Amino acid sequence: MSDARPLGILTPLLIEGRAVCRVLGLRPARVSAASRGRIDGIEVEVHVIGIRGIGLRSIEPGRFSVVILAGLAGGLSRSLRIGDVLVDRPGSPRRIVSSSTILATARDKADLARRSGAEAVEMEAEALLAWARRADLNLWHLRAISDTSDEAVDPRILDLTDAGGRLRLARICKYALTGGMGDLWRLARQSRIACARLGEATRELVREISAIE
Repeated sequence: MSDARPLGILTPLLIEGRAVCRVLGLRPARVSAASRGRIDGIEVEVHVIGIRGIGLRSIEPGRFSVVILAGLAGGLSRSLRIGDVLVDRPGSPRRIVSSSTILATARDKADLARRSGAEAVEMEAEALLAWARRADLNLWHLRAISDTSDEAVDPRILDLTDAGGRLRLARICKYALTGGMGDLWRLARQSRIACARLGEATRELVREISAIE
């Protein structure tokens, strides 16, 4: 890369940021501070920005040469399985669509798939795109599937993390004790698979970007 500014990797959740840092060989991600290092000679910074990108207000887009938004997503296409990866490249048709709310049922996911033509859904890219435009910054959007198109998602899971993307242990315990234990086990297992693949795919994407930017 000819631009001396770092490549930014932004994740909504702390577990996503830590999965990325683990594969890249960086110190564990934190909500309050960036994790920095060099990957194949490229300076990178990993920032945890919170659900819906609430932490973007404290990050200036002009500090980066290019940005990767990396996180988990819900599948809209029936062909996608847990751990499958999608990438929206700058200037390409979007396969990943944003929603302001969790899609709680398979019918909700099918309705959005029909309306949008997208294959996966998340909650941050619209905010990221507006933020990136301020600095004419290329945004690469990477997602690993953590729930499939036919799986229901309890909207209460949003309450299990704080605004910065950290897990709220007291709320997790309460959720488990009020009938959510099965959902928690499934969510944890599928998130673990998806996060591992997310880290690997981020490393691959950093190498791809370094060769063309």
